Amino acid sequence: MVRHDVFEYARQIGNADLLRMLEAAARLRYSPATHGRFPRPARYAAAELLRLGYQIGSGVLVPVWAEHVIPFLVSRTSRGAVPTLPRSVVFIDGLSDEQVEAMLDGDYAEHATVEHQRRLDAKKARYVAIAARTLANHAVGMPMGPKAKRVNELVCECGGDLEEVARTDEETKELVREWISKISSYNGGAHLGTDSYFD
Repeated sequence: MVRHDVFEYARQIGNADLLRMLEAAARLRYSPATHGRFPRPARYAAAELLRLGYQIGSGVLVPVWAEHVIPFLVSRTSRGAVPTLPRSVVFIDGLSDEQVEAMLDGDYAEHATVEHQRRLDAKKARYVAIAARTLANHAVGMPMGPKAKRVNELVCECGGDLEEVARTDEETKELVREWISKISSYNGGAHLGTDSYFD
């Protein structure tokens, strides 16, 4: 069997542009930003590893996995299995909430259910983080009314499950609606706790 060295071939034909392009490709390190510049089998391998990242950790760890682990595992010669699932399932994390919910009754309901639950868990974690940050800001002197404080405490106690918080009583249900409205009006809840609300 004759093996061909593309670098040697580029040198023999005297094509400096091709040689530079091949050398740049050989130095290219995998990342989400360079994903499209890798051969299809290597991209399949990266997709498999990304799915593995979702399976072994929460969605919070996936960006770390993608940026700092996968680059060491994927090269231009990596080979992943050709996906047998449709693109909408393979890249389900890129779909909108509405698209995932529409899949709950379809052929890929199992995949959609897992993704839907992952998104719900991520929202709950975000709500707990916002409530905890708000309470921490209040502890260092930022103003907050007693009702607002109680709702933030309930959000933390209930693990971010706003439906459970709202079941406490009718007044709390209305306060939760206001709380959601308040955090939606801020950029990621960054300014929560800087004023008095719900009172």
